[in-house]
Amino acid sequence: MDACAIGQLIEYVKTHPRYWCAENNPDHIAKALAGKTGWFEDTQNCSPGNRQNENNITGFNALPAGWLNGYSAA
Repeated sequence: MDACAIGQLIEYVKTHPRYWCAENNPDHIAKALAGKTGWFEDTQNCSPGNRQNENNITGFNALPAGWLNGYSAA
């Protein structure tokens, strides 16, 4: 049993600007869903690895797994 329908959480977060990292851009929601620890350090704005203590405003607590390089993920 799933907590919510596939895609429903992402759509909810995208429709509430308080969860967006980048102003006026609903596609920057990773920090809102990401847990506060375990991410590779990063200096890029809106990356879960940048200022990890600011992650997880939604309480979802996504854990780091795999990686994204351009358009390839593992």
